[in-house]
Amino acid sequence: MKETLNAQMNTALHNVVCGLTSQPETRPEQIRMAQMIRRFLHFSQGKQGSLLLVEAGTGVGKSFAYLTALCEYIKTNPEAKAIIGTNTLSLQEQLYQKDIPYVLRHYPEITPNKAKGRNNYLCLRKLNDLDSNLFATEEAQEFKDKIYDWLENDPTRDGERSSIPFEYDSKLWYMVESEKSSCIDNICPHKKECYFHKARTKLKDSNIIIANHALILSDYIQKVLPPYHILVLDEGHNFENNALSALTTTVKRYELLSVETALHTSIMQSAFRAARVLKKIEGIQKDLRNNTYDFFMSLEKRRYTEVEENQYAERIMAVLQQAIPILEKANDKAQSPFIKAEVTKLTERIVNIYQNIYDWTYQTHCNSVYWTEDNSIKFCPLDIADQLQDFWLSKNTIITSATLTVNRSFEPFKRSLGLRQNCYSLRYGSPFNYKEKSLVYLPPNAPIPNSNIYLAYLCKTIESVLNRKSGKTFVLFTSYKMMQDVYKELSPKFPDLNWLLQGTGSKEMLLSKFRENPHSILFGTDTFWEGVDEELNCVIITKLPFEVPTTPIKEAQYELIKSRGGNSFLELSIPRCAIKLKQGTGRLIRNSHQKGIIVICDPRIQKPWGKIIKNTLPEMPWTDNLDSIDSYLCVG
Repeated sequence: MKETLNAQMNTALHNVVCGLTSQPETRPEQIRMAQMIRRFLHFSQGKQGSLLLVEAGTGVGKSFAYLTALCEYIKTNPEAKAIIGTNTLSLQEQLYQKDIPYVLRHYPEITPNKAKGRNNYLCLRKLNDLDSNLFATEEAQEFKDKIYDWLENDPTRDGERSSIPFEYDSKLWYMVESEKSSCIDNICPHKKECYFHKARTKLKDSNIIIANHALILSDYIQKVLPPYHILVLDEGHNFENNALSALTTTVKRYELLSVETALHTSIMQSAFRAARVLKKIEGIQKDLRNNTYDFFMSLEKRRYTEVEENQYAERIMAVLQQAIPILEKANDKAQSPFIKAEVTKLTERIVNIYQNIYDWTYQTHCNSVYWTEDNSIKFCPLDIADQLQDFWLSKNTIITSATLTVNRSFEPFKRSLGLRQNCYSLRYGSPFNYKEKSLVYLPPNAPIPNSNIYLAYLCKTIESVLNRKSGKTFVLFTSYKMMQDVYKELSPKFPDLNWLLQGTGSKEMLLSKFRENPHSILFGTDTFWEGVDEELNCVIITKLPFEVPTTPIKEAQYELIKSRGGNSFLELSIPRCAIKLKQGTGRLIRNSHQKGIIVICDPRIQKPWGKIIKNTLPEMPWTDNLDSIDSYLCVG
């Protein structure tokens, strides 16, 4: 059976790749990856809770490997349904618009579709409520008019936020987005035209659904997707952070103010009028508005490690409690099922907000971290590995990425997500010849990064490389200030280069300009360390990308390991730094013909613990001789 499946996959993948070009590149790693996934799907059939981890280096062609394996499996198991999850919307669109159409030329019986989160869709009922709200601001009224104009002229007619052609404040979208807490479902007068329900209906008949990590995690918390048997997580190294975000409970200032807005709608006002509670509700609206502003103004942007008294939080909870019996009375007096549903939904929403504020104020959840940021209060569990146990048990999962291992081991990744049983793992290296096509240059006699001469050393090192090279360069920073300082120092010295600085335009615009000029040099921070597929001749790493545990979640994670007697540097700092550096250096070689150098300016990689980081990178020659880099910098 193993040999039969391997032969089938070999033929299937060859047919798919030949559909792209008449002279396809042979990629043995891609073939083996596809064969392994197909066997995993076959032998885990009828079971649940099996996991396969696949690290596949740059250039393997992961998406065609797992897409072809999935299609081959579904062809013989038509009842199967698979979800593919990506970290970014750009990869989601690439899979749906480019990769899947190529693969499905050979599998016409398979139906794909794309799934987005509910709040990506316009709610026609909320738009109508905004239309009838006499208290809506001038800004909101202008936004509403533009939305109506968009709906009338938009050729997609999908009601998706991404289709909106004009700029607006995100708080305005919050007023009209589809959301479960306010949806009255079957009795909604706009049910037939509902954009969200139209999109979800299409998913029921799909064999393969392209989603993102956030939506898949939302489905775990409260079902939003059709039942499925197989999960493929691409860009899997990002899943931990996405899980932390999904498991974070948030109450935003806009959320509280939107409750006040909901009390103003014509439907709610008529319900209050019928119950003769209009005056009472007006007082509640005023108190809620005033105390909401006072509450969020009183908060510091920080982590809250113990319960602290907050009079405004107490007042908000008291106001919300007062609103509940009034809403219940309005519900009792309402004659229309539609009005009853509206009142019920708003009551449930207020109860939920009250509970979340209560839990944050009194820190009712053990082993959780509590903090405030951006006019919101937040809390989440610290140990997400335990939180995800049932998630892994409910399906068979394939997780893939170019960066899943540290020091050639999957253990740090498995530990972070609680992958304890029935977990298989394989590593496939890049088909690109890093040994001959790339070189790591480590400048000699480098000072440590926190020294007062490090900035001058960086400028001198980068200048010495630029004096020898032609072609395109990424310079990656961990500090926005250092990036700007180096840019100010060096850019006047090389007026013939096309200098591009993060923050002077959108990421897409900067990459477009980078592409157009063969003598481009781009200075970037975090957003350019991964997910960028450009032809480069040189990647300069200014500093090892150790994370600074200053965010509340990171800080609490480090403290948790120390409290258990562990070593947070070895368990968190080094693995995360190694993965990040592997992502950054992975920007260099993007095809089999390319050559280039990686410059690592940070001398700490020579320390004993630096071997872990070195062993995480592709196997490449290293040098401290500047003259050695010349032959790798030729463009062509």
